[in-house]
Amino acid sequence: MQIAETTFEDVLALIDARIAAGADIWELVGDAAEQEESSIDERRWRQCDLAARVAKRYGGDAIGEFAKRANIPKNRAKEYRTMGAFYFEREARADFLGDNPTVTYSHMRSAARVRLDMKAITDKDRQRAYGVLAFGSVRGWSSDQTARFVGRWRLRTKLSKPRPKPVEVARPIAMQDGPVLDLRGIEWLAEALADYDDSEIVTVTITKPRA
Repeated sequence: MQIAETTFEDVLALIDARIAAGADIWELVGDAAEQEESSIDERRWRQCDLAARVAKRYGGDAIGEFAKRANIPKNRAKEYRTMGAFYFEREARADFLGDNPTVTYSHMRSAARVRLDMKAITDKDRQRAYGVLAFGSVRGWSSDQTARFVGRWRLRTKLSKPRPKPVEVARPIAMQDGPVLDLRGIEWLAEALADYDDSEIVTVTITKPRA
């Protein structure tokens, strides 16, 4: 069934009729959900393009006024500004999405986190993000899988950097083979792990320093 050629109300009516008949609705629901999400993504990208241009013309502080005018939370407006700046070339973005129709806004939001410098966006960051997206696209990754991949990449990258002088901190880490462990005095590790959701299990190898 071509979802785009009918109304959402017609789709719901057909789904309800199939439910009443005890028929399978999975494919129909999936097609409808995909179509609706695609429409949402199109509107999101328009907001991203607008927010990025507001920031470019008036500076980052203007994003608060943009949020009020658009009637959206300021944090969301900031996200739109960042996404619009990161994927600023609309033609390149459209070409990529056309070639990778399973990639969504959520995928691209996760991929944009490959940049480690939050104050600047480079072409290398964009190339790396598109590389991650293409890599995940051919493997059918969900947005959650993309986010986990980027999170692990960020963790490895941060752990490979020179370690600053430790500062007294404490962060619980769920170990795969043991109880929760409190790490103290390892600020660089706490910062790296901050990218992960609390629900994720992170395996960490700790070498006890010499006395």
